[in-house]
Amino acid sequence: MKSRDLVQIFEAPDLSILTPKQMSFRLPLIVAAKLAALQRLYPNKTKTEVVGYLLASALDEFEEALPSQQGDLLESNTVLDFDIFLDEGTKGIFRSYVEDALRDLEKEAGVKEPMKVAAPVLYVKKENK
Repeated sequence: MKSRDLVQIFEAPDLSILTPKQMSFRLPLIVAAKLAALQRLYPNKTKTEVVGYLLASALDEFEEALPSQQGDLLESNTVLDFDIFLDEGTKGIFRSYVEDALRDLEKEAGVKEPMKVAAPVLYVKKENK
């Protein structure tokens, strides 16, 4: 492992805090087979960990692919030369829904310190005039 990889690891969301209620899903056979294969490849990881990491990774990629739409100006930073706008696109709406759901789940789980989530904003570099 390279030290530059540590930044990603240290800044990654904490996947060890689990929902208080168990969730169950029926999966397509091939998906279940691939999960079983991953568990054999990585026996030190639980099924919950494997599924959690895979879902987190897929959801991150999915979120990045969602369209953004520049909304109202929230802040103008003249020092760093960028503006912050509300994201009124699908990505911004998704991020708002994620935060709402996360706060509900944290309350249900008795979490004292809220987790950070990406804000529904766009950072736009100012054009040089």
